[in-house]
Amino acid sequence: MIAMPPRDEQDFENRRQQIIDGALQVFGTKGFEKANNKDIAVAARIGSPGLIYHYFNKYRVLTW
Repeated sequence: MIAMPPRDEQDFENRRQQIIDGALQVFGTKGFEKANNKDIAVAARIGSPGLIYHYFNKYRVLTW
């Protein structure tokens, strides 16, 4: 597995916000029930749906 390069705190928070914005966009168009990580990753312009779990632990992602 390839380790993520270190990021400073501001970059980390900016990327988290980018993911939240992408999620809100997907929820607005598809609804919460039909949204998935792939759709959110595309909307957030991140390379992999799995990166969402780097920025949010799996329990937080499930309870936003």
